[in-house]
Amino acid sequence: MKLDINDNDEKTSLSNVFLDDTREPINAYNQTFDKIYKDCKWFVVKDYNSFIDYVTDVFKLEKKLPKIFSFDHNLADEHYQSEVFTYDSYIEKTGYHCALWLKKFCDNNKIDYPEIYSHSASPQGVENILNVFYSEV
Repeated sequence: MKLDINDNDEKTSLSNVFLDDTREPINAYNQTFDKIYKDCKWFVVKDYNSFIDYVTDVFKLEKKLPKIFSFDHNLADEHYQSEVFTYDSYIEKTGYHCALWLKKFCDNNKIDYPEIYSHSASPQGVENILNVFYSEV
């Protein structure tokens, strides 16, 4: 589903992006105690396609990205079925897939990476997401 950012002022004010299929930013604050989840303005997206739609729509309108992105890793039931992530076998995309897409989008458009956080309860998921942007390999 394509978002119509012209119909919602909240979407066009460059809110930070919070990717999570079930939780809201206040839940991430309660989990992490990081004040960004309580004090910042967030736009919540629930899945890979909504994430891509929102980011591309905002970039087309604003010519820049939101400052902060926070990723959950497991966005569908199938992501909880094993402690080892088999990314190529998933039907639904994970937060890791969203991070890969965002990095490529930034690289292709020659724009700086935003601040990246992960509020995922999966330690390996957090590591995988953050390594997309911060790993030297």
